Amino acid sequence: MKIHQMQIFYSQVAAVSPHKHDLWEIIINTEGEGDNYLEGEATKFFPGTITLCPPGTVHHKIASNGSFVDLSVLFSDPYYFSGLRQNHFEDNQEKEIQQLMEIAYHHYHQDKNDRISRNLIEAVCALISEWDNAGQSDERVESLENLIAQNFTNPDFEIGKAMEQMNYCGDYLRRCFKKETGLTPVQYLNQMKINLAKKLLLNATHPRYPISHIAYLSGFYDVGYFSRVFKKLEGVSPTEFSASPSGNNKVK
Repeated sequence: MKIHQMQIFYSQVAAVSPHKHDLWEIIINTEGEGDNYLEGEATKFFPGTITLCPPGTVHHKIASNGSFVDLSVLFSDPYYFSGLRQNHFEDNQEKEIQQLMEIAYHHYHQDKNDRISRNLIEAVCALISEWDNAGQSDERVESLENLIAQNFTNPDFEIGKAMEQMNYCGDYLRRCFKKETGLTPVQYLNQMKINLAKKLLLNATHPRYPISHIAYLSGFYDVGYFSRVFKKLEGVSPTEFSASPSGNNKVK
C-alpha cells in the first residue's frame, strides 16, 4: 500500500462537484449531514458515515446544513477490497475508524512517518473488509433486538428513545433493522407484545384474565390501543381471538 494524500476537508459550501480519482479513497464524515452520491446512487451521510470509493468512481455530496467536514485518504494497492460487496459503512460505537485515521493523519503530516500512517490505514482497510464480509448491520440489529426483548413488556419502554441512546443514526438503524428482519423496530416491538398477549389469552391456567390486564402484562397501558394493534396484526379482536376454537393454532 502507498498513501498518496490524506486531508481534512472543511467544506463551507453545501455541494461538492462530481469528481473521481485513479486511486482508492476512504472518506469518513466527522461533521455535518446530507446526501452522498456514488455513481449517481444517493445515500445519507452523517458523522461516522464511511464511504469507500474505488478508482474511477464518480462521487460527490450535498450537505443539508450548508457545510460539512470529511477526513479522507487516497491510496493504492488495497488488496483487502478484492471482493468488496458494499461501499457504505458506519463507524462503530468506539469510533475506531475515525481514531485510526486521525492518528494516521497526524503521523503523515506532522511526523512525516509514512510507515506508521500506512500501517494504520491498513488496519482501517482490515476493519472495513471484516465488516463487509460479516455484515456490520448484524451487530446493530442484534443489539436492538436484544434491547427490545429485554424491555417489550415494560409499558414505559419507548423504542425511539432507546434507539437514540444507541449512538447510531436513527434512520440508518431503521433501514438496517428492516433489511434484516423485514419489520421496522416499532413493528417488531408490537409483534413481540402481541405474541405474548396471544399466549396469555389462551393460557388455561388463568382463563379469566380481563383484557385490560392482559394488555398491561403485554406492555400496553392503553387497552384501546392494544386492541387496535392486536386486530391489525391478527385480523380479529383479542376477545374474538380468545373465544375462537382455532386460537391455539394462531400462536406464533
